[in-house]
Amino acid sequence: MILPCHVGRSWVRALLCVFPVIFAILLLERIQHELPELLRAGIGVRNGAVYFLLLLPSLLPLSLPVSLFVGTLLSLGRLRRDGEIVAMRCGGMSLLSLTRFLWIGGLCGVLLLQLLSISLLPAAEDRLQEFAASLRDRNPAFRRGERLLRNVAYDGRDTGRLWLIGELDLKKNEARRIDICAYREGMEGRIRADGGRYREERWQLEGVREGQDRWREPLTESPALMALCQKPIRSLSPQKLALVLEHIPPGDPARAAYATRRHMALAGCWSCLIALFCAIPFAVVGPRTGPLAVAAKSVGALFLFYFLANCCQALGAGGRLPPLLAAWTPNGLFFALGLFSFARAR
Repeated sequence: MILPCHVGRSWVRALLCVFPVIFAILLLERIQHELPELLRAGIGVRNGAVYFLLLLPSLLPLSLPVSLFVGTLLSLGRLRRDGEIVAMRCGGMSLLSLTRFLWIGGLCGVLLLQLLSISLLPAAEDRLQEFAASLRDRNPAFRRGERLLRNVAYDGRDTGRLWLIGELDLKKNEARRIDICAYREGMEGRIRADGGRYREERWQLEGVREGQDRWREPLTESPALMALCQKPIRSLSPQKLALVLEHIPPGDPARAAYATRRHMALAGCWSCLIALFCAIPFAVVGPRTGPLAVAAKSVGALFLFYFLANCCQALGAGGRLPPLLAAWTPNGLFFALGLFSFARAR
């Protein structure tokens, strides 16, 4: 038990050094992207600090697996260079026994990422949206919290109606300059209205100029759903992606991109274990190398993983691969690489 604890302490020390650095790099990238607009709006130092504080949870799904991978390479690589790994294994300890605490930490990372994706990240995203909206009310130059969308186009796949809206007010659930075109067989037609209000889960049109009695069925398309479809798919949480998928019929080509992204988000929770599964044998097999060589291995492996993940996501979104297969292929390939490396290490 003493030897696994020694390996675990070395791993924790490396992780405590690596995680703040990687987290800070990702935070600086977000600050570089968001800060110019915050400065133009003049929202103040305090509000800017709160804004970036609410952004912090969104950095964990990427920084945690990368930190586990790099920290494992650094800690086990140092133990191997010092001859400690060889001495422990000559004493009869297997590689799995020596790294038992690393696996416990990786499993805790998986549970943490699942908790983040299910509850914490959606809550933080909603809180950030509310805070940005409050900043927008006080500072009109700030665009992030804008609740008035312009030139909205929404394709209601489940209802067979295409909406073109000049202005959509999400705060009041009202719209102006509405143009609705139906393309489903048996209900072709068009409705034009000066405006409308979304009340009791249906639209009440005002100033209808064309197609007054075109359709008898109510217009139930939600303004919140219309707003979600205007956002980049990468910015949507798994829960919001599931909400969009409920309104896209099976077999529709538009469903592939949302389904692939949702499965990618769920598969990403297991990247902590995949990182350990590849990093542990990667650090103890092969010639002894210094920290710079370990850093080069880390960068190369991470680049390969995320390049493969982006390629699979593109293939899944384009309908070339089933969404489930596209999401789990990177994890599966690196899991197979880990099995091969563990076989060599033993």
